[in-house]
Amino acid sequence: AKTINNVTVHFPTIEQEPNLAEPWVDVRIERAAVWGVAGTPLARAARYDGPAMPITLPPIDLVSLR
Repeated sequence: AKTINNVTVHFPTIEQEPNLAEPWVDVRIERAAVWGVAGTPLARAARYDGPAMPITLPPIDLVSLR
């Protein structure tokens, strides 16, 4: 994704198909690098200045990751 200032933002996938009705995602930035920033998605909204709904990430099955 990109910020409104055109900074690249990486965060885990939150869905299989894009939700075009709510394209804005609030991300807690956790790391910075030369190429941009990375973090965890917190909420999503329909508009930049609209109310955001919290995102619940699916649990990670550590057994199947082997």
